[in-house]
Amino acid sequence: MNALIFTPDRNTPTKANPKARDYTGAFRPMANKFAEHHGITKEKIIRIDVSKSMPERKAQVLAAIQSYHGDLGTKLDSVAFFCHGYPTGIQLGFSWRGKADPKPVMDELAQALYAATDRNDICVPLFCCSTADTKKKNVVGGDGGFADELRDALCRVGANENRVVGHITAGHTTNNPYVRFFDGSLMPEGGTGGYWIARPGGPMWVKWAKFLREGGWMDMPYMDLEEIRAKLV
Repeated sequence: MNALIFTPDRNTPTKANPKARDYTGAFRPMANKFAEHHGITKEKIIRIDVSKSMPERKAQVLAAIQSYHGDLGTKLDSVAFFCHGYPTGIQLGFSWRGKADPKPVMDELAQALYAATDRNDICVPLFCCSTADTKKKNVVGGDGGFADELRDALCRVGANENRVVGHITAGHTTNNPYVRFFDGSLMPEGGTGGYWIARPGGPMWVKWAKFLREGGWMDMPYMDLEEIRAKLV
């Protein structure tokens, strides 16, 4: 697979957790496992300097993606993010606040991704907390959250068979079973929310969580539902 992987470049301690090992304990080792599994070379694991401002982080990400805007031989198949996330953004520079319109932020990312892949079916796994959720009330499937808005933006720029994968809750970067798929499904403007791979508390839930813990998370973004469910029976 020809893919880029983005992570922070360091741990990010907080007042609540001054000894945080989010990067060294989760993002870095999981990104390395993902790269090894898919044959992605080390130079395509991009560490973003999170000591910089959000606009500067965004510029780092866009510059790395734009370096693949050349000939078809360099085009990417997928771009994955291993970092902190929330319903309206990710740690690596892309976010919006309050009542701000997410479209300018998401269109900028989507345009860069599509130019670097030239694929209608680009897959963007977000191994980030809460990106498949939304702060809005009475919405369907995380509609209006980061993952949903990225899927919609990719549809608008022409990648209308794209897939964005995101977590609904805070949890481990790869083992969190609260996952939704957001598929382009040939829709020119995107859709309304995403869908569960396995419904929480449903008949496949325990096996689904076990599947992810045992490494299934590495192929999951690129599998269809029939393939995933065949692994769970």
